[in-house]
Amino acid sequence: MGACRNIGRPIFPFISHTATFVREDGRLSVTSYERDAVAGDLGQLGTSFRHVWSAGASTPSYIDDLLAVIQDIGDFTVVVENHASGRWVPRTSPVIIDQRNYVQHSLMSLPSAEELLAPNTTDVALDDSQYETCRLACIIYSFLVVFPVPPVVGPFETLIDRLKSALQTTEWKSFGRPRRKLHLWTLIMGAIGSIGLPDRPWFLLRIMEVLDDGFKMAGWQDLKGLLQSFLWHPRTSDLDGLDVWKAVQVGVNVPDEI
Repeated sequence: MGACRNIGRPIFPFISHTATFVREDGRLSVTSYERDAVAGDLGQLGTSFRHVWSAGASTPSYIDDLLAVIQDIGDFTVVVENHASGRWVPRTSPVIIDQRNYVQHSLMSLPSAEELLAPNTTDVALDDSQYETCRLACIIYSFLVVFPVPPVVGPFETLIDRLKSALQTTEWKSFGRPRRKLHLWTLIMGAIGSIGLPDRPWFLLRIMEVLDDGFKMAGWQDLKGLLQSFLWHPRTSDLDGLDVWKAVQVGVNVPDEI
């Protein structure tokens, strides 16, 4: 919890209390039945990340680690949706708690861009401009779905400040279609995470700019389909997402200089 509160890496290693929360291959223990049961509600969860990055020998190790964590977040979203739907699943509460804590610990353990760029970091080089913005957006998502954090002073303010700073240096107009979609998802996570904060108009204006530059969406359902191809939990965020859509459609009153 300290890592979440301070938006930093955990001090202690993850310790599980059960042996069945992950499979032998390291993935969360989620059955095909569970995935099929929520497919209609969750859509193509997480698939668009693979259009941006393909894990493999040519992918930097920090991207491979990010993709592995995103896969775990998607798997736990399946667990959350089944639980919220009241479906019976042969999984005890301790296993669910272990899965939640494991996913959150893994996410918070990912190095920040600042850490990757540190002088004493010699084994990797940060050469992907969307790693940091995606990592921060995933933390926002986790605070909504995986490890819910109440809207208290601290975590969200820190997250939004860091995400905004990272986005301000992102040359998104040079991106191809898959990366533009990721950029849009990141901005929308920022808009949701900044509800009630003075930075929200900035995120709404950036979303308007991206939508006006090549995205043809007839309505909220089109945007929702894009969001569901990254990380999105309808029960948790549909109303907030719809509010974002309505705000950008009416041209929310945002000063041009923001």
